[in-house]
Amino acid sequence: MNTYQVIDEPQHSKMSKVTVNPMWPLLSSMVGGALFGWLWFAVNSFALNSPNRGKELLTIVIALFVFVAAHVATGIFLNNGYLKGIPVDYVILILLCMKLVFSYKLFLMQMKSFSVYTHFEGKVANPVAGLILAYLAGRKVEFIVADFLLSWGQ
Repeated sequence: MNTYQVIDEPQHSKMSKVTVNPMWPLLSSMVGGALFGWLWFAVNSFALNSPNRGKELLTIVIALFVFVAAHVATGIFLNNGYLKGIPVDYVILILLCMKLVFSYKLFLMQMKSFSVYTHFEGKVANPVAGLILAYLAGRKVEFIVADFLLSWGQ
């Protein structure tokens, strides 16, 4: 006998036990840096097993490309004096806003799938370990990567 299935109904997978509310990877992007947050969004995308997983992963790849390009370009502009007279705080603010735009876009994409997931009684994991890891290590890793990319333009 065939059973009725909603097209958007999530299919549970082995990773479903690590599914978290997309608000937590967004918060980890703010607390621990975008690289950690985007990695958590990718893991959550597989855990949710959402129909938009391809779009979410493509958004993460584009975000990583823009992250690298923006930091390398900023390093080149700083070294060649094109940003002379512009306070460094404004340059940092532009880079930060770029990262948060991608994080918020991923949050919005995953929130739809998460709402359906919880509606069909999907289990949600506790995000505390991820937030602690983001706080303790995420920002340091992002600082090392950003420093390398900024100096790469020399």
